[in-house]
Amino acid sequence: MTKERDELVQILAKSQETEATLSDALQDMTDKATSMKEELTEAQQKLKDDEDAIAMLRTKVEESRYVFLIHLSW
Repeated sequence: MTKERDELVQILAKSQETEATLSDALQDMTDKATSMKEELTEAQQKLKDDEDAIAMLRTKVEESRYVFLIHLSW
């Protein structure tokens, strides 16, 4: 009976150790996923800002061409 109890205590201790290890690994992965999600959001915002800047510059170029053509036709 004592031998069985000792074996069960060892099994329980090992399973608790494994649980702690897996819990730590899960927390690490959760932290990494959260960080990567934040980076993705920042990159998407930068992409949108860059696209807006490009659109604005294209508009200015078109306006400049239009003004230049008006001055040429005078």
